[in-house]
Amino acid sequence: MPEIIINGIPVNFPFEPYDVQKDYMARVIQCLQNGHNGILESPTGTGKTLSLLCSSIAWLMMCKAKTQAESLGISEDDLCKGPDRMKFLSSGFSAAGNVKVEPYAWVLFILSCVSYTICMFLIRIGGTPKIYYASRTHSQLTQAIQELKRTAYAHVRSAVLGSRDQMCIHPEVSREPTNTGKVHMCHHRVSNRTCHFFNNVEARKGDSTFKDSGPMDIEDLVKAGRKLQCCPYFMAKEIKQEADIVFMPYNYILDPKSRKANGIELENKVVILDEAHNIEKMCEESASLALSSTDLALCIDEVTKVMKEFGDLTEMSAQVFNSGEDNLKDFTMEELCILKTLFLKLEDAVDSISVKESQNNDMTGETFPGSFMVDLLAKVGITNDKKLIVIDLLDKIIQYLTTSSMAAEGGSTSFQRKGNGLQLFSDLLKVVFINTWKVSRDATRQVYVHVMVEDAKKKRKADSWAAMKAATFNPYFYLCLFRMQTLVEQHMRSLILTSGTLAPLPPLISELGIPVNVTLENPHIIESHQVWLGVVKNGPDGYPLSSAYSSRDIWQQTGVWSRIQERKPIFVEPQSREGLNSAMAEFYAKVKDPETSGACFMAVCRGKRTMSQSGQEWYNLEASRAVNQAIGRVIRHSKDFGAILLCDKRFDSPHFKNELSAWLRPHFKSFSNFGEVVRGMRSFFKNAETMVSEGLDFADHNGRAVVVTGLPFPPYKDPRVILKRSYLDEARKNRSLNED
Repeated sequence: MPEIIINGIPVNFPFEPYDVQKDYMARVIQCLQNGHNGILESPTGTGKTLSLLCSSIAWLMMCKAKTQAESLGISEDDLCKGPDRMKFLSSGFSAAGNVKVEPYAWVLFILSCVSYTICMFLIRIGGTPKIYYASRTHSQLTQAIQELKRTAYAHVRSAVLGSRDQMCIHPEVSREPTNTGKVHMCHHRVSNRTCHFFNNVEARKGDSTFKDSGPMDIEDLVKAGRKLQCCPYFMAKEIKQEADIVFMPYNYILDPKSRKANGIELENKVVILDEAHNIEKMCEESASLALSSTDLALCIDEVTKVMKEFGDLTEMSAQVFNSGEDNLKDFTMEELCILKTLFLKLEDAVDSISVKESQNNDMTGETFPGSFMVDLLAKVGITNDKKLIVIDLLDKIIQYLTTSSMAAEGGSTSFQRKGNGLQLFSDLLKVVFINTWKVSRDATRQVYVHVMVEDAKKKRKADSWAAMKAATFNPYFYLCLFRMQTLVEQHMRSLILTSGTLAPLPPLISELGIPVNVTLENPHIIESHQVWLGVVKNGPDGYPLSSAYSSRDIWQQTGVWSRIQERKPIFVEPQSREGLNSAMAEFYAKVKDPETSGACFMAVCRGKRTMSQSGQEWYNLEASRAVNQAIGRVIRHSKDFGAILLCDKRFDSPHFKNELSAWLRPHFKSFSNFGEVVRGMRSFFKNAETMVSEGLDFADHNGRAVVVTGLPFPPYKDPRVILKRSYLDEARKNRSLNED
């Protein structure tokens, strides 16, 4: 494989890299060498993931080599003194790690101070650097691991972390429908040593399957676990201890609870967040939670049924229920009574909240500062000092509901909900008292609680404990700023956010609220004839195109929708993940069906949240970012081609053009005449067909065009949008006052 030197680091790449890949790797190494944070955008199809892995691991090997050299008493000056140091170096390696150094290694060592060959030796010996590589989904992590397998760095020790949903192979625990249920059932069996898969982990962790098989994704771990009869979930944790690069989902980094549960220490570590175009949303969601008075009624119901199930008060007072984890996980009747009283008081406090009547029945409710929820919980005796006691008791009861004989595995149970309400309330406490409110004065300025009357259509059936007036609490911690600051406080070496669609960068950098020293907006690797981008301002009849809310229903009312369906079947994006997978499968089936003329897939573009502007500016920018994400994947590799049509007159503005990803701006064209659009598209695809001999790829039959109709603004009356805009306007006002 070719080896290139970037910023003094020898990087092995599977092929001769493109210039955009060299530039990208140079920025990655710049971040890591200097301990800086970076935001790097490189379009889909430019080999971003491959470049990211090769450059970061090459730096890691160099870093570990230098660390080992220092441990052997070799300074950087000594590195250039020549072959007379080789004897000491070789003996030192042998003593430290029984590593044989080949005679030619010293020449390479001189050429780049610490060469690729020496680094390969030294990485086995030890050192402190570690890379945490996080992405949004497990499928994206699997793709990254597959990329690692095809590099010269496949020997590097790696691990992948996942949830029990993906990794549990216990025949009974794996059937539990919720991850929370799996967690509690797993804890129960592990603590009682009744899971033979877990019991086998210690004996199997040295097996060559895990030591010598190279990078393993979750599917590989599960297969190996089934073969060797050991738990993939806990084996992954064992492998992580010695790994140099660890793959994991976003929330394992962003959520302090997940970091603690998985033993992830960020100090002096490199954190890479790939596919980070939704990172603000992920930050906010990880620090947000909704709780309704119906949920409180469910909590009371669950506690009450536990009390009733075990008899009268006299019998219960003397009885201690063991959750099976250890003797400290017991709860008594007295504790149940205290907990029920707490919930009843909280329900009364909720009912006493005065919420302004919404106008036009828009259900917007009222917004309070973050201290509102802290004060509300304090009224019933839940404070920061007491939160752990309450959370511990909740966990005991949830564990009991999940694992007790009343919830018999594989059978029917009177506890169908298995503590769902209690789990939600436990999560609420962990969110409200995050970081023990060490920075409560600053935090409450970044935290908002939205209270609104619960929608009767969505209100679940409740028993006599349910209040007649239900209020929904949405403690939306618009905390991307706070979250990222929290990560920085963990003393990471570097944080790199990267994606194919991050533009525009300045608002994103402002929102993160952390120092960002390195940025990149990469061009694409394709030629100009491989992409066509046009703004369609007018329809065939010359009437201006607009997908404003007032125009949304016209397609169906005028029969346009039906006429499109006569030519191509239309698939509409559903809300659920399962529904989306099914719809996409049907869509691709129609695309590949030689008996049809293709298909259309109608999706809702939704983007990210930013906070460097006023609420209205953020609201407008949301639409631009959603469009960038929708059209950013039209080109998937260097031999691909595709067209983009932006069908709305509002796209024809310098402001919108400047917010497009950098690689798309040179291709931006605006058309007033619909005939020009048709001619331009026809010419583009006809020319593409003639380019097959020059490498353009027609091998697949997937769509070659993305059509965007309208600017996808966020729902104006959504409580999250209302909160966000209020926060941004207030933050901007405060900044102005401070500057004055």
